[in-house]
Amino acid sequence: MIDSPVKVNPFIPLMEDMEKEAPQVAPNKQAFGFKIPADRDEGHPSMYALGVVVTVLSAGAYIAPFFITFPFAAATQIVALGVLTAVSYGIINDQIACRQCIHYFTVGHTSIHKRLLKTDDPTLNGIVWGIHATWGLGLIAGVGMALAARATKMAALSALHLTPIAILLVIGACTYAHIKSKQEERYWADPKRKQRLDRYFRRIIPADPGYHEVELRRVPEEARVAYMGVGARNAAGYTIMPCAAIAIMIGSLAVRTLL
Repeated sequence: MIDSPVKVNPFIPLMEDMEKEAPQVAPNKQAFGFKIPADRDEGHPSMYALGVVVTVLSAGAYIAPFFITFPFAAATQIVALGVLTAVSYGIINDQIACRQCIHYFTVGHTSIHKRLLKTDDPTLNGIVWGIHATWGLGLIAGVGMALAARATKMAALSALHLTPIAILLVIGACTYAHIKSKQEERYWADPKRKQRLDRYFRRIIPADPGYHEVELRRVPEEARVAYMGVGARNAAGYTIMPCAAIAIMIGSLAVRTLL
């Protein structure tokens, strides 16, 4: 009898099934044909430091124009709004995700994985991962929003015009991601899919240069359904947030043509 194909999460690149159980190995020893880094379970502050700095600066840049005047203040405020919107979504969403399955963040889920914090605390991991995963996209979106809202000689929009839309975006994106996550959990919780789920976690995600391989066997069996749910949660967010940002840009241009 031929097994039905495994449903693949796009955020978990896979390699061939590994038939043997994972051996217990010391740091820097060989397992499954790759070398386990001694710092695999340590925190890596350098991975998220820039994101934290940009987020803090963005908070200041959003507030400052209300009190002081400086060149390009209005455009800077919109760029900051883009960063803060993305980071707000990331932190809120990951607060839920880290409580849903902390192993998604500590064991890993991509080929560019390094553990950010040594602790398993879901609140701290949710904050750090929420910033780390979103600030760059938020910065790009903020620049696009600023251009759409203020470039050319048409009537300009300010950050105050866009802030209510940004708040609604965060609420809507978090809701959508949560619904998709629960749907994924229900799919994999079906006992008929138990063998397929087990095969899924007999895999290793190979690392890009400078990162750590992700040994999916390290995810406890009781946490694997939730792990898949968090993967769907992340996929939903990375889909809806860019689309919503583009919609805001197009909407801003449309409104300006009518003013």
